[in-house]
Amino acid sequence: AANTELVLPVTPASYSWTHDAVIETVTVDQLGDLNFWGGKKMGSTKLTDCILPAHQYPFLSPGAGTNPWVYLQQIETWVDRGTVVRFLVSGTPVNAAVLVEGITYREQDGTNDLYSDITIRQYKQPET
Repeated sequence: AANTELVLPVTPASYSWTHDAVIETVTVDQLGDLNFWGGKKMGSTKLTDCILPAHQYPFLSPGAGTNPWVYLQQIETWVDRGTVVRFLVSGTPVNAAVLVEGITYREQDGTNDLYSDITIRQYKQPET
């Protein structure tokens, strides 16, 4: 069940979300290439330069903590366990069950803040 939630402490500056279909091209003798719709692809995105703060800044989300390692540990746990989480973007129709594929993080400005890139892929419960 997708019931685990983590509000990022700083809203990413931008995001993208893919909505694609599978199109297969088949070459048929004397007809040439024919394109066939093969269903919907699962959405995915990479959230880049997400700040996991070490200090209280005025731009933090309400209730955000200032221990970047707590956020990192939670995200790494989701990666390691294959936990299904919900990706929501407030004020938009983006609302999807996702798996966290990975997180890359770095320190870059001497503040002890972590900057992270989080890769997520849409999840769908297999039907039996």
